[in-house]
Amino acid sequence: MLFLGSAAELAAIDVKGVYYIPVSKIARRFGMKYKTTIPKKRQQIYSSNFSMTFDVHRRDMDLNGVKVWLGDPVVEMGGLLYVSSRDIEKTITPIVFPKVSNVPPPLRHIMIDPGHGGKDKGAISKTFGVFEKNLTLDISSRIAAYLRKMGFKVSLTRYKDVFLELPERPAKANKVNADLFLSIHINAAGPSASGVETYSLTPKGQNSTNASTMSVKDKRNFNGEIQNSWNTLLSYYIQSELKEAASSSDRGSKRARFAVLQDGKMPAALVECGFISNNAEARKLCSASYRDSLAKAIANGIFRYSKTLKRLNNQKP
Repeated sequence: MLFLGSAAELAAIDVKGVYYIPVSKIARRFGMKYKTTIPKKRQQIYSSNFSMTFDVHRRDMDLNGVKVWLGDPVVEMGGLLYVSSRDIEKTITPIVFPKVSNVPPPLRHIMIDPGHGGKDKGAISKTFGVFEKNLTLDISSRIAAYLRKMGFKVSLTRYKDVFLELPERPAKANKVNADLFLSIHINAAGPSASGVETYSLTPKGQNSTNASTMSVKDKRNFNGEIQNSWNTLLSYYIQSELKEAASSSDRGSKRARFAVLQDGKMPAALVECGFISNNAEARKLCSASYRDSLAKAIANGIFRYSKTLKRLNNQKP
């Protein structure tokens, strides 16, 4: 990997058992420049192709205008900001330098999973009388149509309003040897919550985005983690496209140990297409043209991912 070497060589510091690297050293290793924009609070790494902004005590960063969540908070010491070495390896490097990851996987057959179904209605908008299970099936069908036009083979875990247990969904993808698994959902929370977000599986030993402390699950090995580099890149590309189409809050490329992401043998992501609990977003989600714009953006994110895989394969000797 890009950041192998001794702690002394990397000027690492230990914060509660986690190694951290100064932003200045990260910039040097990436062959980029860095600058301090707010003393002791904000630093930036940049080049002609990338810009990364880090804020002290935060677990999210800005990478080319997309919010990307880290497993560990950024820390400050002696006026310098530090990022954990495992975030550099597990989150940043797969996006910025995917060429140092494992052999690029094939991408021919895509399995799309419309969340919920049948007796499981998912989130509900009482204001508009719509169920998550119906919205996810419609959006998934639209994504499939766009991807087929791009030349991919596409299957769905369900084509109608039927119930599937969570383990059945990645199992269907494994059974047909799919090259990518994508689960589509609609969020729900308080009435003011809004925005879109894309998840990939949390690597072993790190906190999920919505957790502040480690749990027993954080220390388990899941089959899906083998694809971490590609999961991360896929999630980033989808979120980059989706946030533009949604014209809503960029909640970021996040991490979680959702059941449907744990056992797939292929790269996987889960997309939350907005909040049905937010009346403004629910109203948009009731629009077929809006759902189509979300579907097109998600398909475009997958297409960007496929182009990167092809480019990396062409670079191999």
